[in-house]
Amino acid sequence: MTSFIPNLRDVGQTINLIVGNEILRENFLFRGGTINELFGVHELPPVRSIINLRKGMDKKFKGIHNIQIIALEGMGDIESYLYDQNIIHFLEKQLKV
Repeated sequence: MTSFIPNLRDVGQTINLIVGNEILRENFLFRGGTINELFGVHELPPVRSIINLRKGMDKKFKGIHNIQIIALEGMGDIESYLYDQNIIHFLEKQLKV
């Protein structure tokens, strides 16, 4: 797969390399920049859902579930997802420890 997603990486692989132990599932959770410059779903990593934590909307692809997390008003420059319990719970479930 050749990807043109800026700053794309496998979060599980990155964390496991840093920690030196397998604590996150690899090839499951990716992070990166905008997907708006992609031509088709074939340029995405093997994902079923995209959670957009940016302020702008993401391009939609057939067969991929897009979730837009809207920044809360009054939070200034702090991204609201840092405090969103649904996201925190989702990520905690992915930890193996």
